[in-house]
Amino acid sequence: MTRYVWVVTYTHRHGTDFWVCATQEAAIRSCAETACEWISDIGYPEEGEKIAALFKAGKYQECINAYESATEEYFDMGERAVRDYD
Repeated sequence: MTRYVWVVTYTHRHGTDFWVCATQEAAIRSCAETACEWISDIGYPEEGEKIAALFKAGKYQECINAYESATEEYFDMGERAVRDYD
């Protein structure tokens, strides 16, 4: 049986993190949540407020885009097959 998951890659100044989400929507939201967790690293309070407001409004992709524009950190995601072997 083959299932599909979304693999997220977060490239940042300390390295690269990976995680897995069950759906594309969950992957996008998880990236936006991560951006909100790290807004203090931006160093520009106005950008941090903008990112937080976008997240609160449920505009997750816009939140990610604003974070990536304000930092040199990036998110990538893609659907991957997971096969069960018995």
